[in-house]
Amino acid sequence: EKEKSAEALQSLNGYASLARIGNLLKIKPLVAVEDGVLMSPTAARGTNAAKKAIWKRLDPEHLDTSWPIYFVYADRRDLAEKFAAETVGKFGLDPQNTRICQISGTVGAHLGPGCFGYAFLTK
Repeated sequence: EKEKSAEALQSLNGYASLARIGNLLKIKPLVAVEDGVLMSPTAARGTNAAKKAIWKRLDPEHLDTSWPIYFVYADRRDLAEKFAAETVGKFGLDPQNTRICQISGTVGAHLGPGCFGYAFLTK
């Protein structure tokens, strides 16, 4: 298990370099963990395009609502709060079934400033 964690952090190092370059070009790399595998399915130009790309991955019909949706952020809680409110409104989700939390400093440092997103379980 420790080896998998170390491998995941090592692969995040590559994302950190991309994040710095992406910040300059306003390119937002998207990072996902699916079935325990860290991947970067796409990138988007600008925050609004990144949100649209992230929302494509959310299918409310397949959400496991017995678990909350976690809206996460690296250093700016306000971005996660805004994203949570927009997502709840767009998909008609129950705001009582959402949580906002900061990701670890180790992961946040690798993903870059202003990083935000969500985590959810499917049925």
